[in-house]
Amino acid sequence: EHPQIACELDALAMLYQKQNKYEQAEQLRKRSLKIRQRVARQKGSKYGFALLKQRAQQLEELTLGKDTPDSARTLNELGVLYYLQNNLETAEMFLKRSLEMRERVLGPDHTDCA
Repeated sequence: EHPQIACELDALAMLYQKQNKYEQAEQLRKRSLKIRQRVARQKGSKYGFALLKQRAQQLEELTLGKDTPDSARTLNELGVLYYLQNNLETAEMFLKRSLEMRERVLGPDHTDCA
């Protein structure tokens, strides 16, 4: 799968989103993300993957709204990626945002927040 296909899927997802077809938009964005992840892994670029995850986070926020368990998971994954790159300051920022969002969405007593 080629990165251009991911771009086309994103464009189609935006069209669906404008038509209030959120489920279809979400499915296309997920397919696009999977393609981008595969391409990033093939290139062996953690930095490129982190950028793609940031873009995915932006797309999730557009599609699902800002505070969702999926958005919190993406923030957490970004934090882990930056941690693995030894970018501790940025990792901490994403991990804190993830935890704060999980607490808002799931409640502070949820197992994902403990």
